[in-house]
Amino acid sequence: MKKLKSQDYFKEGSNTIGYVGDNFKKHFYGMEFTIPKKLSLKTKILERNMLDKDILSEFKPQESNLGELSYALQNDSILLKNGYANIFYIRDKNKVLWVLYFAWCSNDRGWGVGADPLGYPDDWDAGRQVLSCDFGNFETKKH
Repeated sequence: MKKLKSQDYFKEGSNTIGYVGDNFKKHFYGMEFTIPKKLSLKTKILERNMLDKDILSEFKPQESNLGELSYALQNDSILLKNGYANIFYIRDKNKVLWVLYFAWCSNDRGWGVGADPLGYPDDWDAGRQVLSCDFGNFETKKH
């Protein structure tokens, strides 16, 4: 499989990316990854507003990687395209766990990709979607 560079793949104007946030650039540019040929992602729609710590402790999403995020962007039928965030938990180049999110931005005609540190004071509103290859003993929708 071909290794891709994050700064080349996740850039505005390519791969349906309309915007890349500064935190993403600072913490994830410089990483290499491969996109799996086949992947089974599961989703969980938030039924109430939740903080990252609540999502991690209640749903126990398996940590993801940039290859899985890229796979989701290429196979976007499972993604929310209503402007609400699609959420992954991924480690950066320093092995620190971050929350990565992306939402369809009709103004940019592409995905807006961002990253926030865990524990960022804001919560995620109900209706946002968490994606992972697995959730710890929690009923999810498999794709």
